[in-house]
Amino acid sequence: MSLVKQLLCTAAVIALTAGASAAPSFDCSKATDPVDKLVCSDATLGDADKAMSEQYAKLIAAAGPQKSNVILLQRAWLKHRSDACKLEAADALACLRDLYKHQRIELTGGVVRAEDKSHDALSEWIRENAFTFMASEPRTAEKILRTDSSPQAKAGLALVLAIGGNKAEVGKLVADIAANGENKELLEYSKHYDGSLASLTPYLQAAGEVQIPCALIERHPELINAIHPWFGSNRDNFLPTAICPVRAYPEPASVARLEKAISAYDGDAFDRCTGSLRNMYFRQDYVSSLLRRVIPRWQVEQTLAQKPVQDWTKLDITPLQRWSYLGPWNRAEYLKIREQFIATRKDLADFYQQRFAMTPDEALQAAHIALWADYYWTRSATVEPLAVTIMEKDAKPSLDEMLAAHTSTDTKPEPVLSLAIARPETIAPLLAAGANVNAANPFGKTPLMTAAQFNNLEAVRAFLAAGAKVNAISLAPETIEDNSPRKPDDNSGGCEQYAISNGSRTALMYAAANASLEIIATLVKAGADVAKRDSQGKSALDYLSGRGPVPKNPVLSAADFDKAKRLLTP
Repeated sequence: MSLVKQLLCTAAVIALTAGASAAPSFDCSKATDPVDKLVCSDATLGDADKAMSEQYAKLIAAAGPQKSNVILLQRAWLKHRSDACKLEAADALACLRDLYKHQRIELTGGVVRAEDKSHDALSEWIRENAFTFMASEPRTAEKILRTDSSPQAKAGLALVLAIGGNKAEVGKLVADIAANGENKELLEYSKHYDGSLASLTPYLQAAGEVQIPCALIERHPELINAIHPWFGSNRDNFLPTAICPVRAYPEPASVARLEKAISAYDGDAFDRCTGSLRNMYFRQDYVSSLLRRVIPRWQVEQTLAQKPVQDWTKLDITPLQRWSYLGPWNRAEYLKIREQFIATRKDLADFYQQRFAMTPDEALQAAHIALWADYYWTRSATVEPLAVTIMEKDAKPSLDEMLAAHTSTDTKPEPVLSLAIARPETIAPLLAAGANVNAANPFGKTPLMTAAQFNNLEAVRAFLAAGAKVNAISLAPETIEDNSPRKPDDNSGGCEQYAISNGSRTALMYAAANASLEIIATLVKAGADVAKRDSQGKSALDYLSGRGPVPKNPVLSAADFDKAKRLLTP
């Protein structure tokens, strides 16, 4: 073998003696370790291995008194390679390449901190790397964490020792955390440490930014409680987090697609909310992901142990179903998302059968609950029986039966006739039962406006015939309760229920933006005022052309657009 080839294939192994350098200790012709042999078989890996060896040498040279800890971390990582990448797997080479790439990035950060000559910065880097080995190399993690006096290191050490059964020393460590932790007030709500991991988790939270390997969470699911949000503010960002290598804890790609689809209906909480609630939402979403990927069986046990058992755990209840009864837009969006949820649930159930050796029934239940955990905000919607009978054709009791029993035709938050747009055949019986055609929702939107928005000519005609006020206007933004319009400078806002900037709208404006020429003409003929302007000074003509808060009318042909433009020009 040539000298060049030997250099390319050199493994990054260093002697564990005082003052040792990072010079390679063997060449590929003498490699016996299976991982080293695999590294030697691939030029890309050999290159990465040599470069990483040089990085370790640079880090050790700059580490000063922390040199021994860096050496311990390197040895632990070399042992970790074969655990992270199963050598018998078809993608073993690809796995090792990814692992080396990640570790080289990690080492670059360590070198920067070491050369910065900041003891705290390098200590933090070493501590974070020690956390990663608490599951795979607990003795190494223990040695390193014992050299660190921070509350985070003491908490990590306490966790390692608690799992090993060293209750006495853990008691001393938690007492120190109670006195010096970053979130000491958390301990006011906890019991004293009694030797169990459950009683240790408040101290992990109190210590601050501890990182817990997902392998430990998988073995000891109660540790997930240390990661749950507590403060409902940005302080939740300083609670413990988890270390979950993607290859070790994957999930079907359809899960991410479903998350993206459903997050569009959360009131823009993640995109629009700022401040405390935004942090809480992200932390809750983070915990849901951990439960789904790491401990789904435990999540099922905990969920079904709750009394009474929640109705959303039943397989025929899908996310957004309760939310869908709040309005016609909700219902239309829910029907689009339901099939996607069912398909993703099947993907995840199939994965659980393979990854966690679940039976088909166990896997389906686990997938259902795991996916639902992300959409907790859809469980709390108040469902009115009348709304269900309007939306669901086969609901029991039926709409006719409810109306015969003199059920009130008032619903909240949307007027009953606005709900009826989702199933137009319910409009006539509701009008006959005395439903108020000019009722409005909390921001002043009437059934006629909703009918125009949903391009429903039959409903527009029925409401006008029943006495709908064609020039009624919705509320101005500043008069709407729970409204927080987007800020024009950064498109952010608060977390209130609504984000309406263009208020004072008319049915004609809704029609101009969304409806057919026939509906626009019907409203104009009924006396709709084409000169009216909304709270931002926009007219129906602006809504037609996309100069208002929504895009240009998408349903009109070019010829009809020109006709509508003439109709709407004052």
